[in-house]
Amino acid sequence: MESEQFDRLIRTIDGEASRRGVVRAGLGGLAAMAAAAFGLGTADADAADAKKRAKRRKREKAEKKKAKVVPGPSGPPGPPGPPGPPAPPQTCTASRPVTCGDGCCPATLPLCCDSDGNPQGKSCNPSGDGWHCCDVATQGGDACGGQFPKCCPITPQFPFGFCTETTATCCTAEQGGGSCFIENPQCCPVTDQRRFGQCTKADSVCCPSSSGGTSCPKNTVCCPNIFSAPNTQGCCASAVDCCAGDFQCSAPTPFCVNGCCQATP
Repeated sequence: MESEQFDRLIRTIDGEASRRGVVRAGLGGLAAMAAAAFGLGTADADAADAKKRAKRRKREKAEKKKAKVVPGPSGPPGPPGPPGPPAPPQTCTASRPVTCGDGCCPATLPLCCDSDGNPQGKSCNPSGDGWHCCDVATQGGDACGGQFPKCCPITPQFPFGFCTETTATCCTAEQGGGSCFIENPQCCPVTDQRRFGQCTKADSVCCPSSSGGTSCPKNTVCCPNIFSAPNTQGCCASAVDCCAGDFQCSAPTPFCVNGCCQATP
């Protein structure tokens, strides 16, 4: 029976194949038919080949996985390299002959000082006539001299320090910074009325913001603020003499003058 099917197939191919494409397909069908005639179906052959390929791929995958290298932990860092060459020494010119940090100063400003206000950290200053460097940490650096040789401490009001006379008083931040000269050496605190403080006599009384915020002479008191009569705050002999107008005074001092009750207008 198989022999008759084979002969019929050969005849069919010989009678109908007229193009290479059909002939090639026909030969493929012939091979498949011949294999079926001898007891080996193409489905079984394909399955066997697929099974072999699957086993081969599985084996190759296992070998690749086995051969894969997993990197270990990083080792300790190596020693640092040798230091680079030192910077060449600063060479100053004839017009600026004085070495000062990374720069040079002219002969007219030969005093090199540390500076808190200069981006280079140094400054060129005059010399002689009392000029000297100020401490950079507490006085802002740079230099003071001449008429104002005294270095005052840095304050928020004067963040780079302050130069003043030798006999002057340096004022604190609470007193407005800066300094007070010997004629009025007392530094009064900052008040609402005097935001930079005030310089006054050594024996004067500094008044708080609630009592005018300025100062009063010795042996007087600072009168309190009187909001109904602005700018009438006075410095009176006693607190009972403070007034905002004549209506607050009585005999023997019936007149309010400059914020104080007096005998005469």
